[in-house]
Amino acid sequence: MAMMVQGSERIADADLPVAELAALMRLPDGYGDIPGQTGRLQAGLRAAIETIEARTGRILVARDVTLVGGAEGGARVTLGLVPVQSVRSIVARGVGGSIDLGPATVEAGAHTTTLALSRSVGAGTDLILTVAAGYSSWQQLPSPLREAVLLSARDIEEGVRDGAAQISCLISPYRPRRIGGSI
Repeated sequence: MAMMVQGSERIADADLPVAELAALMRLPDGYGDIPGQTGRLQAGLRAAIETIEARTGRILVARDVTLVGGAEGGARVTLGLVPVQSVRSIVARGVGGSIDLGPATVEAGAHTTTLALSRSVGAGTDLILTVAAGYSSWQQLPSPLREAVLLSARDIEEGVRDGAAQISCLISPYRPRRIGGSI
């Protein structure tokens, strides 16, 4: 069973590239003085980041992310998201209660992350994982992903979909490939 993202920490206002979005949209100097303008740009950026994250399986801005799902059994768990820096906690939940599984080793891949658990778990055991994931700063993000976020946020703010094809092209190399299926 796949691990599904249940939630994450809110992205801090300081981590959002509001000035870059304002420049892309050619907003005049002093746009931040207009009541609510900065908040609207931040909301658009948050929505754009979440959209690009969902389409690529990459956590773009560093934060803690909680995942929930069933174990396939054994001492390894594969996560469909990258980059993962560390594991904060892994809890197995079953009929007998909850058990902390202790530390795990992160094995990074191009499109997935594998966790090597310190103990094996049975197939179907419910797991709750909290991981520190994401690129350490906006500047660490690959430039095509930065551009895709900004174009998406611009489209959200302006209420158009002019950049949809360009956004798809920008994120294409970062999307996991499925053999024998459609993307």
